[in-house]
Amino acid sequence: MQAWERVQDSFDELCLVIAGHSVEGVVALDEYWIARTSHDWSESTGESAGSPALVKRSLEQCLVPTLPCTPLFCADGCVDALTPVACRFVNDAALLVQLPYAFLLFELPSKRLRWAVRGAPASILQIVPSLHHRVPHALVVQRRDVLPSVHLLALDSGRWLTEWQGVTPPPFPMARYNSNHWSVYDYAARTVRALRRPGNRKGGALLSPCFRYAWIEDTWTVVRLADDSIQLDLEGLPSPSSMRPENDESESRDSVQEDLDEDLDEVLDRRLAFVALPGRFRVFHRGVLSDCAKETARIPDPYNCACFSRHGTHLAIGRVGELLIHRIEQNGQLLGSETISLATVAERLTLHKYRAQLPAMTSEIESSLLNGFGTVDAIRAAPLAALKESVARYCVDSVMAGVVEDIYNAIHLES
Repeated sequence: MQAWERVQDSFDELCLVIAGHSVEGVVALDEYWIARTSHDWSESTGESAGSPALVKRSLEQCLVPTLPCTPLFCADGCVDALTPVACRFVNDAALLVQLPYAFLLFELPSKRLRWAVRGAPASILQIVPSLHHRVPHALVVQRRDVLPSVHLLALDSGRWLTEWQGVTPPPFPMARYNSNHWSVYDYAARTVRALRRPGNRKGGALLSPCFRYAWIEDTWTVVRLADDSIQLDLEGLPSPSSMRPENDESESRDSVQEDLDEDLDEVLDRRLAFVALPGRFRVFHRGVLSDCAKETARIPDPYNCACFSRHGTHLAIGRVGELLIHRIEQNGQLLGSETISLATVAERLTLHKYRAQLPAMTSEIESSLLNGFGTVDAIRAAPLAALKESVARYCVDSVMAGVVEDIYNAIHLES
């Protein structure tokens, strides 16, 4: 695998020369660029974004890891706190799971929960494995108005970092918020290079585990970041249309195709997973597992997210309340699966157990507390004033006097 990656490195360099890319096509994120952009952005917004000095400080902070802001996943409480949003393998020895309000790390194959920490919104979620640093890290990229912000989670401790601490961030694709002009940002080299093809205006992107390839959400192609060349056309992958019973004549062929086209926007978000293998891609797309665009298996059950291990030997599927880890043979066939049930850790991630004794605690109040703190342990460790502030900040409806105090007392009664 390492030898093949060295060959790919040489080929990537050759492609850059052939494509005519030069240093002039790369913009340096240096002091001059930051100062000029800060002035222009402040002036163009009538200083509603802040003074040039304030914008400059904000851009400088984007280039280094910062503590993430609160997740704000549906503060009205209509989102299940145990529904996986994304998942990533960590050196094939653990599985990182993003929930609406928290990140979890499960050890493999024991499936033991190592830690849970407050979550963060992610336009890109990528694992920087331990071969790049002595400790694996999760890189969380969040789309912003000018420069994307980055957050770094140490996966040995579940601690958010405020410095790179020797970690070299991989280049990643991203765009300004509400712009479809995408670029490759290299925060390690402090450079940015524009991509030729337009992407989405508000969504994110998915990087392959080897960092070489990317899929920008709502587009039909996987591209190589080194030269923006198309490597995989999603329209050429096996279609799940044959999942309908062959004898179902209740709808015409045209209406079936229309339904599939309408559903495509809902399917293409975080549910796509792909991994680069020597000479081919292994892809999980719309419930179909394929190698070299040839179907090898189907997993038609409803799911929320998916990811491959670094070498494509395992596929994790996130569903409401659980994760399934499938083993994959070299030919792409499934060997079997194991299940990680999130019900076993529900008491650490939800306040459901207190509902019976506290009828006034609505789902909106629970969501407000989880938005602010992420886990029950963090809620328990917070002072009463912080709980009141969180509820006041996120709750749309007024909260009866004494409700937060009752929650605080109930949680601490068990500690």
